[in-house]
Amino acid sequence: MNTQSSKPYFQIPESGPVRPAEAAAYLRVSRCTIYEWVKAGRLTIHKGGPRTSYFRAEELRRITGEVVV
Repeated sequence: MNTQSSKPYFQIPESGPVRPAEAAAYLRVSRCTIYEWVKAGRLTIHKGGPRTSYFRAEELRRITGEVVV
């Protein structure tokens, strides 16, 4: 029996920045997979500073097909 639902188990804000570890939890993949998707052009990573990177919540929601009402 498959107990994993299709809904993400980690909540992210409706909009704004999402750290890579949070994005990985939201998409239910590893951080390595997140960076592979960036390399492949599937996700866009943004720099917030010299040691800070983030993804946009809207882009992550688009990937999952989740609609915020």
